[in-house]
Amino acid sequence: MAAQLLLVDDEPGLREAVKDYLQESGFSVQVASNAREGWELVQQNTPDLVISDIMMPEMNGLDLCKQI
Repeated sequence: MAAQLLLVDDEPGLREAVKDYLQESGFSVQVASNAREGWELVQQNTPDLVISDIMMPEMNGLDLCKQI
């Protein structure tokens, strides 16, 4: 079973590039375009690892990590 990753980044191009790379490496990847969306996904299905951008509007990645 592939490890479940959550990728949180507000930059669509970077988010998709990293997602594609991780999936090609055998990981199952969920993506969120902001920290609040990432938090909602964590509550629905706890990932094995969260990869998050730090500087995002509204709620930053550090606050997301603290909340998790």
